Amino acid sequence: MSKIFTLSGPSRSGKNTIAHKLLKNKSLNLSRAITCTTREPRPGEKDSVDYYFLTNEEFDKLIEKDGFVEWANVHDYRYGTSTSELEYQKKQNKNILMVIDVKGARSVKKKYPEATTIFIQPSNIDELKTRMKKSNFSEHDMGVRLRTALSEMNASDEFNHVVINKEGHIKQAIQKVVEIVQ
Repeated sequence: MSKIFTLSGPSRSGKNTIAHKLLKNKSLNLSRAITCTTREPRPGEKDSVDYYFLTNEEFDKLIEKDGFVEWANVHDYRYGTSTSELEYQKKQNKNILMVIDVKGARSVKKKYPEATTIFIQPSNIDELKTRMKKSNFSEHDMGVRLRTALSEMNASDEFNHVVINKEGHIKQAIQKVVEIVQ
């Protein structure tokens, strides 16, 4: 039977880097549930691989059909995991990894109480600011993301596990998450 793991945390917390490493570890038998989003692809991102890039109209149609396990407005865009994606992943007999925001993790936990929720947190907010500056976010985007990050970090106690991803120590954070999944 497939197990569901959610990986959440503020923007630039390292959750996608950790997810990529987990998915390469064949012993974990993980498959990533691909999230839908209304934002534009970033350089190097591919549709149906990194995300399903949808128009606002396509996203609205899925909402109307109750086609999401979870969805939320995040950083001025919408993100969600479709029910059909989760069902597809379950049929593959693999453990499912969902890289989602805090609101999404709450929704998943309500529908699947057996899901294991993991929160990736930087050691402090200044570290997060530095990471965002290195990623060349606009002042507007940084402001939106930092406000969201503070709210998300305050909700970390709702998660089954909290892993601190301290700058320069990503390998240790990855190992802690691997131990949780095992």
